[in-house]
Order: sequence, then structure tokens, then C-alpha cells
Amino acid sequence: MEMVFSTTFKNICFLIFLMSGIFGCTLGKTYASSFNEGVTAYKHGNLEKAVAKWAPLAERNNSIAQYNLGVLYQNGFEGSPNYSLAVKWYRKAASNGLSQASYNLGLMYELGKGVPQDYDSAAKWYKKAAKNGNANAQNNLAVLYMRGLGVPQDYKSVVTWFNKAALQNKLSAQYNLGFMHEKGLGTEKNYYSAFNWYKRAATQGLAIAQYKLGEMYFEGRGVFQDYKVARKWYTIAAKQNHSPAQFELGKIYERGKGTAVDKETAFQWYKKAAESNNTNAQLKLGLIYYDGIYMDQDLEQAFIWLKIAANEGNSKAKQKLIVVKRSFDQAALTRAKTRALTCITTQFKEC
Repeated sequence: MEMVFSTTFKNICFLIFLMSGIFGCTLGKTYASSFNEGVTAYKHGNLEKAVAKWAPLAERNNSIAQYNLGVLYQNGFEGSPNYSLAVKWYRKAASNGLSQASYNLGLMYELGKGVPQDYDSAAKWYKKAAKNGNANAQNNLAVLYMRGLGVPQDYKSVVTWFNKAALQNKLSAQYNLGFMHEKGLGTEKNYYSAFNWYKRAATQGLAIAQYKLGEMYFEGRGVFQDYKVARKWYTIAAKQNHSPAQFELGKIYERGKGTAVDKETAFQWYKKAAESNNTNAQLKLGLIYYDGIYMDQDLEQAFIWLKIAANEGNSKAKQKLIVVKRSFDQAALTRAKTRALTCITTQFKEC
């Protein structure tokens, strides 16, 4: 099971707007007016004017204007991202104590955007933001401690920083903290605590936490075993296109756990998971077509899905593919290979 990291630009591309009364406490009404004119320009899509209004304030060392310039340059208001200028302004704002800028700067170092990738610097800036209460930075700093990148690997520090972020309602941190409790990393193994952290994130919409909650109910870990409730949470996650949940739903309907056996519904969930590039589901779909359990045997479809799973490194699919190939003459095999390639290149729309 993978951990969840805050490492996408989605988490850093927003602007900080400040009311004129607060802004006036630091730079006076004239500059507050200029700042707010930049806000208005930004909201109306006039990014050049926003930059023109904020740049003089940034040069006067206002951290919020500096931060906003960093976001605009990162987003590419001139047509394409200028990560070097984004880093320049994030660094100025971070040096002036703005924790969001410190987080952004750490993320730029971690991803190697505008600067060479440098985990030591990423950890430095994450730590600065994390100590000032930035939940994204706390989550990412925990991840660095987990991986031993830029800081020594230290599971206790992982738990400490995930806990701080989780208490600020950072969903990925809540999930990650559940993972640490489930596996007994940096803390005693505690399924009950794991269940509760997964539940907090799941009820707020995090698909991977919903999947884990389904797993906990299905296996009776940290909670009484309940196949029906497990199916509920797997379904919620599956509807968010979480392929492991879709695959588990296929198994539930195939085996009749918490519901009546329904092979048609099982097949549909296996197919959805396979089309989301879940290799276990692709293998299962290949076996279904080969064995002809749910329908008439279809060797070409069996070959297609086993070939796709094998290409992803699934060893069982590779072994079964050898058996399936024996059923084809050369012309049929060539046709099946072509259809498998078409399936892949159309992202499973023409299989």
C-alpha cells in the first residue's frame, strides 16, 4: 500500500489575498490600495496588471506580494511556467517568514523545478514551514523522514509530523498516520487507531482511505468484521475510480460476501478495474475469458488482457499467456497482438 504525499502543484498554486485594513498596518493605505487593485485584476484575468501592481510591493519586501508573484510565474502567466523566477520570489517570501512560501520552495527543491533537485534543501524549507504550522509541509517532511531523503530515516519523526498535520485535518496525513499505526512503524501496531485515522480521512472523501476502511471492515481489523459495510466503503472508493477497490468489489460479488453472488456485477467491476490499469484485474479478466466461466470462452479477449497484464510485469499473466498462445495459429496470434496494442493505445476504449 502506497503512502499519500503532497507533491503536486495543485497544492501550491493559490494566491494569498489580504484586506486593505490589515495590509495598511504594514505599508499604508496607498500600498494597500495598490495591492487590492492587483487582486481585482487577477480575479478578472488581467495577470499582467496584477503583476504590475504587486511587483513594486514585492520589491519593497512585502512577503505576500512576493509569494503571489511566485505563484504567477510558476503558473506561467506569460505563456509558460518560469520556475526560476517562481523560486526567486518564493525564496524572498520564505526568507521573510511566510510559511506557505517556505512550503512551496521546499516542493520546488523536491521536484527539481527551477532549481536542481535537492532533498536537503527541500527538508530545510519544509521544516521551516512545518514548525510554523503548515500542514502540507508537515506531511511532506514526514514523507522525507519515511524515505530517508534529506534527513535520516526516522519512523518516530514520521509519526510526529504526520500527527501534527492530521490534527489540522490534512487528509493525506490522516491516511498516512493510519498506515503507520496499521504497520507498527514508529509506534506500536494498533489496528483500532489505524481504523480511526482511516475513517477520518474516508468520511471526508479520500478514496484510498475509503478503500482501506473497506479492507478493515472486511478483515475485521480494528473493528468488528462486517462484509456489508466493507462493500459500502469499497463501493464509495470504486465510484471515485479507485481501481483496487473496484477489484475487491469484483471479488465480493463473485464470492457473495455480504451480498448475493452476482457474477455479472463481479465481471463489470473487474472490467472497470482492468480499464483503470489494475494488473490484478487484467489478469482476472483474462482468466475469465479463457475459462469461459461467466460467458462463452473468448481466447482473443483472454490473450488481450493477459498480454496487457504481462506487459505490466504480472508474472502469473506471463505464465498463462504461454498456455493461451498454443491455441492460436499464426494469423490469429498476429490479430490478437494487434488488438492488444490497439486496446493499450486507445487507453482501453477499443478492446
